Amino acid sequence: MLGTGLVLFDPAADSDKQVLFALGIDPEELATIKPDALLLESVYPLQRNNMIDVGVDQWALVQNSTSPFISESWSVHILIVFGLIISALFNWFIIIVYGQSYETEQQVIARTGELSNLNVLFNRAQTMGSIGHWEWDINHEKLWWSEEVFHILEQDSTHFIPSIDSLLAAIHPDDRDFVSRAVDGVLYRNEPFAVEHRLVLDNHSEKTVYEEGFVTFDAQNRPVSMFGIIQDITRRKNAEKALEVERQRLEEIIWATNVGTWEWDIIGNSIIINERWADILGYELNDLLPLSRLTWKMLIHQEDQPLFEHLLEEAFSHIKDHYECEYRMRHQQGHWVWVLTRGKVIEWTADGKPKRMSGTQTDITDRKHRDEEVRRLAMTDVLTGLVNRAYYSRRLSETINIAKRNKVPFALLMLDLDGFKEINDGYGHPVGDLVLKDFADLLRHTCRDADVIARIGGDEFIVIMTSLEQAKGAELLAERLLQQNDALRVIEGHQLKIGVSIGVGMYTSFTASEEALVKATDKALYAAKSAGKNNYKVLSV
Repeated sequence: MLGTGLVLFDPAADSDKQVLFALGIDPEELATIKPDALLLESVYPLQRNNMIDVGVDQWALVQNSTSPFISESWSVHILIVFGLIISALFNWFIIIVYGQSYETEQQVIARTGELSNLNVLFNRAQTMGSIGHWEWDINHEKLWWSEEVFHILEQDSTHFIPSIDSLLAAIHPDDRDFVSRAVDGVLYRNEPFAVEHRLVLDNHSEKTVYEEGFVTFDAQNRPVSMFGIIQDITRRKNAEKALEVERQRLEEIIWATNVGTWEWDIIGNSIIINERWADILGYELNDLLPLSRLTWKMLIHQEDQPLFEHLLEEAFSHIKDHYECEYRMRHQQGHWVWVLTRGKVIEWTADGKPKRMSGTQTDITDRKHRDEEVRRLAMTDVLTGLVNRAYYSRRLSETINIAKRNKVPFALLMLDLDGFKEINDGYGHPVGDLVLKDFADLLRHTCRDADVIARIGGDEFIVIMTSLEQAKGAELLAERLLQQNDALRVIEGHQLKIGVSIGVGMYTSFTASEEALVKATDKALYAAKSAGKNNYKVLSV
């Protein structure tokens, strides 16, 4: 409308930037009026001022009129109505702008809160991982680091000022040179920067840290800044040292005890062994790789494989909490080596199946030989090498039980040398011992391998003929023995002829006791001696 105007301005802005919006006012006229004056005094016949809050700012809206018909009552009403309409429209515009500004402000507040929470979580993560970060402004020689770096260096962040000099001073004197070389390498040769070094703190304690970083270069390829992380790895390094000490101690124990070690990935079917495990069998380590359950089993004596597998399945099935087995393995040179294998499943799958197992393997061949010798001596007659009375008694009981169960007859022979006392007394005990040994050899060569031959004392001998196909087999053996023994012996220059009386007890009823069989055999021997010696008699039970 002619003679009306509208001005929106910001009183807090610079004078040349105060006017934000103007309508219906000659710009030349507006330029002669300071916007501030519009709020202090009226320069127009009709004027209305409004203060509007926009965010944290306050703008001024001035409505005015210089129309000549302003004095007319109807004109005034029209002007007022028009001004109110314009004011309402502009207020609507301001509300929209303010609403958008408020929404933006709320988004900024929300984002600021999120960033604050993330910063708290980030700092907490750095503390948990003992990891700090730092940034070095190379051109201005300024160094900044995070709160965790202060914590690692055990410095107060409110008083201590980070600097390159303070950082270098904290590095262990023995480590400064190679740290400096690493820094030079990344700055001037673009080499990777990743170092471990020690720090010496103000209280003279030491820490070990790991640092890693990268450099930013300008267009002329000059280093301008460096960013990196520092992590306190003291506990890890101490744990590694302790583990190394423990590993060394274990190696010394393994070396001292001369045992092999193995670790079995059961699911992957691969077995890791040490050099001693291979050496027990006469191999180099690489000769046996890769080692699996099948190749291990192929080295085991066929008679011992069922026991090896049975005990292994007991460990896999939780029947036993460990594995322990003695068995024979073939040496590279062809002979058999006795080993003792011990192990334990140390990791299981979620469904309870064995996943990983480890253990040791020891060469027990010498021990087995000693045990065998002790057992042999315990059941052997020292003079003749035949089994003794104790072993004979055990085997006789076993043979009777087998005969009763399987209904298979067997025979028991008792042999007594005729005239041995006279030889022993006349020629001396050394000659008598040679006679006994000579007769023991005759028994070994004449009897079957399955027969049990024993010396039970003095010049008394026993033969257990197991599993006779017919009763006459015992009589045939007695006749062969008499025939083989009927020859002159030359012992220590003496020509000797010694007879033998034999009593044969036949076990055929499958119900008689051990005592009854022994009595019948002894009675048969007595009958043979009474019949003139150097013959045999047979009785059955």
